[in-house]
Amino acid sequence: MRSIEDRLVALERTNRRYRHATMALGLILLAVASLGAGPGDFVRDVVRAKRFVVVDDTGHRLVEMLEHGGAGVVTTYDRNGKPLVVLSSEYGARGYSGAISTHNTPGDNLITLGLSESEHPVLAINGKANRTGVWMGISDTGHGVVSTHTEQGDELLVLGVTPGGQAALVAYDGKGHRLVEFGGTTAGAAGMNFLDRNGQRLVSLGVTNLGGSVLLNGGNGKPACSIGAAANGAGQIAMFDHEGKPHAIRPGP
Repeated sequence: MRSIEDRLVALERTNRRYRHATMALGLILLAVASLGAGPGDFVRDVVRAKRFVVVDDTGHRLVEMLEHGGAGVVTTYDRNGKPLVVLSSEYGARGYSGAISTHNTPGDNLITLGLSESEHPVLAINGKANRTGVWMGISDTGHGVVSTHTEQGDELLVLGVTPGGQAALVAYDGKGHRLVEFGGTTAGAAGMNFLDRNGQRLVSLGVTNLGGSVLLNGGNGKPACSIGAAANGAGQIAMFDHEGKPHAIRPGP
């Protein structure tokens, strides 16, 4: 039979083992609780991964973040797996640039914000069959340009800047034929031209050093009649032959 002292020693050893087991169990429960903690309970400062995918309760992919071509890409999807918004990067001579494109469920590209082939920023709003409806961007000369297009992608209206640095507005017939030109001249005045489908200027409105002027051209592109101001400030009409040479001026000298 063990003495009382032996029993106390055995009891102390048993209590020590229970304490160690209880401590281990507490650490395990703490780790499990931290894994299931809500946003308000536990927040990591940094999460590092090569790919993140967000899914709904049925497993459909809704958001995806990954690395592609040395840059990050973020894509959102509908429940059928069709991309809706893509945030990506484009690499050019000047390094990486951000790009954004939006889509609908049939897969049409609706809006694109990025770089042109010449690496200037552009915004394209597309219509049916991914054809450009409105285009805004920077030209190769560094000036802003806005253009509208038909459903087939042909230009209708272009607002931009002439090579000389003056504002310009050009209207088309929807089949690529230029019909109206309006803008500033190198002399600092306004001018307007009306053209036929062959590109011949038929009517020109402008400003000379004497005042306003109107020039009417024939189908061969040569002057037929001009209306303007004479040197004395009076009105003047000039008539031209088929070769564009003046043959009558009213009032005469």
